[in-house]
Amino acid sequence: MKKKRTLNQTWTLCLRMWRWIAKVWQTPRYRRYDISDLKRIWLKKNGYKNGLWCDCFFCDYKSRGVPCSVGCPGAMVDRNFRCTRFNYHWIRKPIEFYKELLRLNKIRKAKK
Repeated sequence: MKKKRTLNQTWTLCLRMWRWIAKVWQTPRYRRYDISDLKRIWLKKNGYKNGLWCDCFFCDYKSRGVPCSVGCPGAMVDRNFRCTRFNYHWIRKPIEFYKELLRLNKIRKAKK
């Protein structure tokens, strides 16, 4: 049985992955990949060979079958957060998505 990550570990790993995706998405070498591929590349490079639920640290953190509005670490900070919002849809706007994660993390840390 795998050990469950803490909420802080989940945020740290999620931000690391999306920082890398936002950075490489702007380079011609990686521009040929879709975002789902980039997530899998990062996971493999960082030792997550068995993958994660939806290749996402947030999705993997919440229990399967629990609505995203309840179990997602992003929605815990802002109940209106959805990774598929038009302004920062993770698959279409990875840079904006990373910026949204940074915004949420700033709010999360200020609450401590």
